[in-house]
Amino acid sequence: MEKQKIPVLFLISAELFAFFATEIKYVKNETVETSP
Repeated sequence: MEKQKIPVLFLISAELFAFFATEIKYVKNETVETSP
């Protein structure tokens, strides 16, 4: 059971990491563009 759960958690973590990384890049780009 545990061996089957680990890959699922890893995939979920990877998805969340990719999502947050993209969000952070977007926010930084928006901040840079709006800054004088």
